[in-house]
Amino acid sequence: MTQAAGRLKKRIEEIIWSQVRRNPPLSLETGLLLASKVYGALAAGHRAVYRLGLRKVKRLDCKVVSIGNLAVGGTGKTPFVRRLACMLKGRGMDVAVISRGYKGGNEKSGTLVSNRDRVLVSARQAGDEPWLLARTLPGVPVAAGRDRYALGRMLEAGFAPDVIILDDGMQHHRLFKDLEIVLLDGESPLGNGYLLPRGPLRESPRALARAEMAVFTFKGCQGPGSVERLPHAGAGRKTYKAVYRPVVLFTVTGGRREEQHWPDLCNPDSPEDRLPDLPVFAFSALARSRDFGAAVAAMGARVVGELTFSDHHWFSRADVERICRQALAANAEMMVTTAKDFARLAEKYTLPMDLIVVDLVVDLAEDTPNFEKTVIAELMVG
Repeated sequence: MTQAAGRLKKRIEEIIWSQVRRNPPLSLETGLLLASKVYGALAAGHRAVYRLGLRKVKRLDCKVVSIGNLAVGGTGKTPFVRRLACMLKGRGMDVAVISRGYKGGNEKSGTLVSNRDRVLVSARQAGDEPWLLARTLPGVPVAAGRDRYALGRMLEAGFAPDVIILDDGMQHHRLFKDLEIVLLDGESPLGNGYLLPRGPLRESPRALARAEMAVFTFKGCQGPGSVERLPHAGAGRKTYKAVYRPVVLFTVTGGRREEQHWPDLCNPDSPEDRLPDLPVFAFSALARSRDFGAAVAAMGARVVGELTFSDHHWFSRADVERICRQALAANAEMMVTTAKDFARLAEKYTLPMDLIVVDLVVDLAEDTPNFEKTVIAELMVG
């Protein structure tokens, strides 16, 4: 990617996440707004094909729960899938997970990422999110690929699950879902209100009517806010709050990338949620990477430098060398990244200092009993 293309991409990302709704004539904002009209029409047409029966919605024999959102990134779907899988396992259910495996090498063909015993493919083949789920959900089969129905049939044949959880399934209309759970950013549920690429929305807010349950997500450093500002959460939809808390998964000591011990986050041994009071360099490639440095600081570290990349970016050797140079120049004593980003450090690089890998855990707090009761009740229907 040329520098000019990189700057344009960064500017578009800034517009997507900006709360400013002005669209001056002959501006990039106006061009993106026109593109969003086209995108909205195509998305509506795609939904109508299934709603009108022009293409068949297919059913699996087991129950299917979708975890999705209206906006691109930022609501914590993957940690929530893990939280739900742990909850259902704790209720004695056999659970499996399907994720698209965005940008994974086997996204088109589909792949079994893990069986109940071990991870079978690399993050490069599976995609970062399904690989991370496989690492932190031992005992739960995970599959990745575009054709969720075919993968569901494969999981049914091989593992006979009671429930399959779809990671990022709200816009996947081909597969019938027994329960649709939509996640919404508690601080900005609809972003700036525009569809892609002028804003972050994948669909019109009217799509919320398809979801039986809505969960407003908050970062631990923010604390829960009000959910009453969203009129589309209206009567008849069950709404909950979830707080996402960053925890330390492990430390890569001395920068050595030997096989790491990944904790079973269904049975956490009180994962550490504090970082040492030391100067650290943070790097990430997330939908909302700008939030990561603040989260690291909230965990107690002193952030002396930060480098961000576009979402799902696979780190090249040149990227890693740049990260290391900047960390050393900032006089950092440790580096910090997310579990998803660690998955995308594809090669076994030797780093000049310890690397701390953090992830998010979900706390439904006082909403936990009602949330679990509602999920179980919805799955018992039919």
